[in-house]
Amino acid sequence: GAADAQSYSSTPLSPGQGACSASQYASFQVRGDAWATGQGAQFKLLRNGVVITNTPGPVNNWAFETRTAYGNFAGPGYYSVCAQNTGTTNTVVTLQLRPDAEF
Repeated sequence: GAADAQSYSSTPLSPGQGACSASQYASFQVRGDAWATGQGAQFKLLRNGVVITNTPGPVNNWAFETRTAYGNFAGPGYYSVCAQNTGTTNTVVTLQLRPDAEF
């Protein structure tokens, strides 16, 4: 299979726009981190396109870890971190996804 690699990107978003990290396969753990400027953004972690967790509203910093060792791993699959600018001004979001041995 393909080697695991962390996904890291910064993207400017206008109000209403969204962006997602590259999808990465995780076998036993995954960590998502995200940052936003200004009014912030709403963030979520997806597994195979289904939301695992999300922020209830816009925030400037967010992190979520799901691990087999913690008993909260949603299972092997393709994970991604997404951001949505729900504010009224432009923001820049930085998304980072680290699967398995990357953290």
